[in-house]
Amino acid sequence: MSEKYVEALDAALDGIIVWDAEDRFVLCNKRYAELHSRPASILTLGRDYEDFMRELLDLGYAVEAIGCEEAWLANQLDMHRREYSDFRIRRGGQWINVRNKLLPDGGSIAVHTDITERHFAEEAMLQSEEKYRSLFEHARDAIFIMEPDSYRFLGANDKALD
Repeated sequence: MSEKYVEALDAALDGIIVWDAEDRFVLCNKRYAELHSRPASILTLGRDYEDFMRELLDLGYAVEAIGCEEAWLANQLDMHRREYSDFRIRRGGQWINVRNKLLPDGGSIAVHTDITERHFAEEAMLQSEEKYRSLFEHARDAIFIMEPDSYRFLGANDKALD
């Protein structure tokens, strides 16, 4: 592969891994290796995808698979072979979004994005919404919600309906 393309891939902010039409490892960029901290031996040119995933299991990289290894592997193989898949994985305290896409030649490319900060921000927002909803629903006072400009009635808590 041209040095120019290798530099372009390595400059990407997301991890990228490519498999050929026979599910053999073709390449990954530096960010992919950084995100997953895997031993170099696992990323051998021509390595079979299923063997790659089995070694991840053996090395303990798939903690979510403990106790259901074969089901986890079957699910990973299914997602890998779909035209498009989008899912999240957790590695310790890190969250990674994986988007896998089949290529026209039958191979596939997967883009791995560190979404740890976004994941925790989403969790915090959901918790905040739950607290707000609980305060609203259990308030001792009547609460009405109206649109600010039109004064259109949007809702009320149970106390307002008493």
